[in-house]
Amino acid sequence: MHAPDAHDAALEALLVGPRAGRTPACTVVRAVRLLPHRRSRLARAAERAAAGDVVAYAIAIEGSIVVRLVMLLTLGFRVARAERVLRRAGAARVYRYAVTPSLARPTIAYEIGTPAAQYADRHLRPRSGNDHLRRLVARVAGIDPSIGAVVVAGLKA
Repeated sequence: MHAPDAHDAALEALLVGPRAGRTPACTVVRAVRLLPHRRSRLARAAERAAAGDVVAYAIAIEGSIVVRLVMLLTLGFRVARAERVLRRAGAARVYRYAVTPSLARPTIAYEIGTPAAQYADRHLRPRSGNDHLRRLVARVAGIDPSIGAVVVAGLKA
């Protein structure tokens, strides 16, 4: 396993907590292209993970407005693909998390589709001036466009 950088360490701490002794290892694979087209680094990392380890696929939603829009419009496909890859590699459970404001500074992370997500939508995340546009993009993307990343994490059986 590679040595985590500072950003991965912060994300790992959110996913598995402080590490003392043999706790689950956490491998973070970052999405580097808009649409991956070859056998993914995620599949290789998931196959190498031991039972009880966590493998996370981090999709940063950053860049220009056009790049962010493309990321949001393709997010459902990317998340579904990551879930399939993790399940095929033996993940017993797969979770989807929203991270805000960014992967570089993951201040708030919550599981998508839970009461925590509803609370974050109402009280924690910043609001834009156009709520109608935000709701439309959220309906298409499946998440609020103000988040900084989506992380798909699988616990290997």
